[in-house]
Amino acid sequence: MTNPYEWRPNGQKVIIQAHAIEPIVAFGAFVLPVLRDANWIENSKYVSNTGMSAREWAGLVLHALVLSDATGEDMKVAKTYDTSGDGAVVISRGYGNEAVLVEQTLVTHKAHTDLETGVSERITAKSSRGENYSENNHLVLWLNITGDIDEKKIASLVSQGGYNIVSVCGFREDSMGRYYLCYLFDKDKADGSVHKISIKESSLIQAAQSTERSDKV
Repeated sequence: MTNPYEWRPNGQKVIIQAHAIEPIVAFGAFVLPVLRDANWIENSKYVSNTGMSAREWAGLVLHALVLSDATGEDMKVAKTYDTSGDGAVVISRGYGNEAVLVEQTLVTHKAHTDLETGVSERITAKSSRGENYSENNHLVLWLNITGDIDEKKIASLVSQGGYNIVSVCGFREDSMGRYYLCYLFDKDKADGSVHKISIKESSLIQAAQSTERSDKV
């Protein structure tokens, strides 16, 4: 798998000012406290003074995890000090933090009639911000709508949009609990995802709580 930091347009590296933290720490601090709220994915209220909602932090965490799983790199997450976007996925280098900036959006049953139409509308809307913006950000697209993900159709929609890299994240629930699903799409691959992972919510909760206990020791 090609390193995601080679997916940046023109090979340009983005150096940012940010305090990067491990994804599981961010999940514990900004997502775990709201999980009992059945409507947390729809709630756009900012968490603390971060300027991002719990859903946006969750999307950032999942995007970092799918990139890490795809590449073997240790990805961290951050809210940047010098941009107004929806966070960044970060690798710490000797000369500073090298990052991919992230834009996020939501396909919701409250606004869209079906999954595919919602994905198409959101990718088109976000791509309309301009070629320079969309080419220099990854897009995280949350799904809060019923329907099965057709990888080939979603890949085709991504290939027609402005973003080189798109994570499509949603969840499924069965007798074993809730799973977060994350598909990684590359604009240059129009016939399917380039990587995908399924993560048990209970595993994220357990890891976040273990990290919190370790910090207090």
